[in-house]
Amino acid sequence: VISKGDKMLHLGKYESLLKNYRLYIGGLLLTLLLLVIYWTNKRYKYCNKINVLILKKESLEHQLETLSVMQKRLLKKEQELDLLQEFVGTVEEDKARLYYLTNQINILRKENKDFFLNLLANTKSYKLLLQLIQKKRDNCKCRDLFSEKEWDWLLQDIDYLSNGFVERLKKQIPLLSKSDIRFCCLFKIGISYADMALAFDRTLDAMYKKRNVILVKKVANMSKFCSLEELIDSI
Repeated sequence: VISKGDKMLHLGKYESLLKNYRLYIGGLLLTLLLLVIYWTNKRYKYCNKINVLILKKESLEHQLETLSVMQKRLLKKEQELDLLQEFVGTVEEDKARLYYLTNQINILRKENKDFFLNLLANTKSYKLLLQLIQKKRDNCKCRDLFSEKEWDWLLQDIDYLSNGFVERLKKQIPLLSKSDIRFCCLFKIGISYADMALAFDRTLDAMYKKRNVILVKKVANMSKFCSLEELIDSI
């Protein structure tokens, strides 16, 4: 016969086990709830990240499509320019027509240059160059330089968007140094001598001297060009 005391002891143990069991169950449910909340939040963030990447991808595709259209228009303008230049050679005796055609060539050249500069303005390399120049304008003690990789990016963009200007420059004037080529490229994209001095971390006088070196020493066999602008426009 189980005594009343034993019954009370067993009942106390049972209630203690039941209480512990409830705590374990509650802890497990709480852990599961926290896991559900964690994974739900993580999935939400992941979905948001995916949506942002999709938007960026669509924006990039749109920019590439716009760039492709402008590139085709630029190529068409260059083809028109080539045709007009060929035609000019066949009508040298007709001064009035020659004058008209020369004006048309100049107009096409300007349109061509505007297209080129508009395309270049959207490139990362050109924006980095402008940022460096502005930084050095704002702080005359700044000694930052355009890195070799950034120069390579810029020249690649100029060469691509101008349908091979850099390669033609190297081929026509093989004596140009790497610095001379960069100088000519900055001149082509309309960078002033003062801003060139900032980009190269040199004095303004050094930029004028470099221009003279290119005209006098490096292109002595092309003496028909009186200015760097005529030389660059001819390439």
